[in-house]
Amino acid sequence: MLTQHNYCPLPQDWDKDVKDCCYTTPTNDPGGSDCCYDVWKTQLDAVNRNFKEADEKAKRLQRQLDSAIVFRDKYKGWFEDLLQANDLAGYICQHMHVFSHQVDNICCTTQNGVQAIDLLFCMVRDFYVRVDRLKEEYDQLFSCIKCLNRPELTGGIIDCLGEYSKKLDAVIATRDTLVALLVQAIKIAYELNAAICSRYGLQRIIFEWERTFHCGYENKDELQYKGKHRPHHGERDCRLNETCELQPMLTFPLENDPYYGDLQGQRQFWDNKIKDLIAELVEANKQKEILLTNKGNLEKAILQVDPKTKCK
Repeated sequence: MLTQHNYCPLPQDWDKDVKDCCYTTPTNDPGGSDCCYDVWKTQLDAVNRNFKEADEKAKRLQRQLDSAIVFRDKYKGWFEDLLQANDLAGYICQHMHVFSHQVDNICCTTQNGVQAIDLLFCMVRDFYVRVDRLKEEYDQLFSCIKCLNRPELTGGIIDCLGEYSKKLDAVIATRDTLVALLVQAIKIAYELNAAICSRYGLQRIIFEWERTFHCGYENKDELQYKGKHRPHHGERDCRLNETCELQPMLTFPLENDPYYGDLQGQRQFWDNKIKDLIAELVEANKQKEILLTNKGNLEKAILQVDPKTKCK
């Protein structure tokens, strides 16, 4: 046992800390003051100062963290709204694309309807022109028969011509009503076609919205879409100059707008900032807890060696 555990002399400075905390000269305190009491009091003052600094640092970091979270949440909310708007813009483009094709088909139908109603008007007009000619021929024939004054013609032929005249008058009587209805139909057909296919019609409006939302038509030549207005040479541009000073002025698609990237970058910046602040706050709280523990230990130790209380 002795051979395994030989005695080794202690280092000469092994009690240096103990010696440092004790007085080098005897004290005149009759109560016998403890040698470490004053040193621990000094250490406690230093720990209190360090604890206050650590506590203030932790509070400052907590305030910075709370402020960073508020900013991050604002940018996050704005970015999420922008994401939702971008998704809705794509949804609008999908439906606008389908709607545009349907309106194109309707425009073709209304144009064919205008042509058909024009043709019908020509046919009705030709019909009543022919009826008027028949009426003129009937009047001439009837006048001729009356001028002949032939008794043998006053029988069946006159009766037949009378019946023919009644039918002819009945047909002529329908002209005013039929032509009025036909004019109304022509008016409706032209107005419907104009509302859809004219310069400011529905077809043009949809095309402008598709171009505004950049629904895949940013490189489409305006000459390619049928039925839409094509500016003539020398036509004055009546579009208003852009004078709006609001910022940001978003353009579609939103994911390609600089504001989209700026919001995304700001949100990432504050996320990283929050992570760094959380790490610093955790470390500051650790230091504060360590100092708080040291403070409590020193206070207990000082209480034990306090000359005012140790002899009671």
